[in-house]
Amino acid sequence: MKEVKAFGLTQFHPFGRRGDMFGTAFNCSEPNSGKHDESIFESFYRVRMTQNIDLSPDMEVSIHPTYAIKAPYVTTLLSARMRIIF
Repeated sequence: MKEVKAFGLTQFHPFGRRGDMFGTAFNCSEPNSGKHDESIFESFYRVRMTQNIDLSPDMEVSIHPTYAIKAPYVTTLLSARMRIIF
């Protein structure tokens, strides 16, 4: 990578809910090899369901992936994670 710029923010206890967390980040990179620069935006929210279970929906948007065939290209990935503490 020639240059990487990244910025992120998190907030604990959004909406006054204990155990919840919101986060967002943006990353822009200029690769050594590849066709063009790439940017990624990600956002998630961690919901404390119970004292032992967390659920985290997540969204990641990739803007102009480095090895994409066509230049103006955007992909979106939605996911969810569950954490169970024994």
